[in-house]
Amino acid sequence: MKHASRLLVTALLLTVMAGASLPVRAESWSAVERSDEAKRYVEQLRKGTFDGDSKTFLEQTALPILVSSDGLDTVSKTRRRMLEVLFDSKGDAKAREQANAAAAAALVSMASDISHPAGGRVNAVLLLGELRGEDGRSPWNGAVPFLTSLAGNDKLQSGIRAAAMTGLARHVDALRKQSEIDEKTQSALSSCLLAIIAAPPSATEPSASEWLVGRALDMLPVAEKKASPATAKALTELMTASTRTIDVRVRAAAALGAIIAPDSAIDGPAAVLAIRDLAIEAIQSDIDATLARALIGSMAGVPTTGRPGSYERGGIDGGMPGAVGPNGEMLPPAEPIDLAIVRRDAWRLLALANATASGDGSSGLVTVTSDGATATRLAGALREWAMNLAAAADAWSGAASMKDAVDALAKIGPVTKPTAASSPAAAASPAAVEAPPAAQPRGNDPFGAPN
Repeated sequence: MKHASRLLVTALLLTVMAGASLPVRAESWSAVERSDEAKRYVEQLRKGTFDGDSKTFLEQTALPILVSSDGLDTVSKTRRRMLEVLFDSKGDAKAREQANAAAAAALVSMASDISHPAGGRVNAVLLLGELRGEDGRSPWNGAVPFLTSLAGNDKLQSGIRAAAMTGLARHVDALRKQSEIDEKTQSALSSCLLAIIAAPPSATEPSASEWLVGRALDMLPVAEKKASPATAKALTELMTASTRTIDVRVRAAAALGAIIAPDSAIDGPAAVLAIRDLAIEAIQSDIDATLARALIGSMAGVPTTGRPGSYERGGIDGGMPGAVGPNGEMLPPAEPIDLAIVRRDAWRLLALANATASGDGSSGLVTVTSDGATATRLAGALREWAMNLAAAADAWSGAASMKDAVDALAKIGPVTKPTAASSPAAAASPAAVEAPPAAQPRGNDPFGAPN
């Protein structure tokens, strides 16, 4: 999943940067780096001085290279050199702090200026996220308010917001290792992430919108250690929102389980059932999509795929459409499911298991529900089936395990959904908490075939 996330953020950045024709400037970064002004800047920084001339050089000569003609194919190298030269870790800590602050303000201004090429604006945000702290390795804490102002601005292009979220992710990774977070940083981070989570999905850029929400959900447990009632309500509603993608809903459940607290004021039993129903829906939707692809392929005359070397669970004879069952019903052809999908469902089930109850039962929804036995049983079943899917040797065994997982999970807890009176989230989205019907065995259906 991390690989898929990296591909998506790269696509978002390239979308913004593609087609941008950068204006020609007299200087490239290499020319600026060799200049007398640059040498003076570095000397002053090492002496502990960041004066007006240094600030002017930084804002008007050095940083504008990011939105100039130095070339999109060399910007990564340019940013690395800028970090090494302009924010030298050997320099005086106080002077470097002043340089970081001046650079941050300038970079946000550049990123927000629509007169600059889109690709250059993205580069400015990426450099902002790469500014280093006193030790020269960890991210500069002062960048958080600047990055949140960009990530949370829905008027900016998605690629710019994605670049800001990438920078925030570096900070969050560093903050995870700290026992305490200063109030200013925590407030800026929490407000930004909650605003992104609460925003409706974009009608024009749905994939970018869901990516931003997914990253915000991943970071939220660092910004808010214990969920307030408002946060818990927002996460519960997102988890049960049938209009959102499965992965966003799974991440919402994971965030809720990580930060739930007794005073979060949610209906624990209803939330546990919602997680069960989400797990079933996640797997069933992949089963249904695979069967639909197989049926469409058979109708188009595309040969179906059976188990290699065996007709026991193979497709329609000769790959021709039109097979019928014993009662005259139309049967879809056999079709193995992509192992990448099986692995994705394994991740989903494991995330939902941890949201329900941690391995030792010290965290998760089990801590706020009056029905701890059901929560514990559900968490165990989710882990078991996650492991089964992860261990699937081929596409056929994965398909069979997915169908079995749906059947097993549907037997845990009440079969009726919680009433609207007992669950605000269920009242807002009742269809989202109904368990989809289990797939019925069919002769040509690998999901219904015996193990």
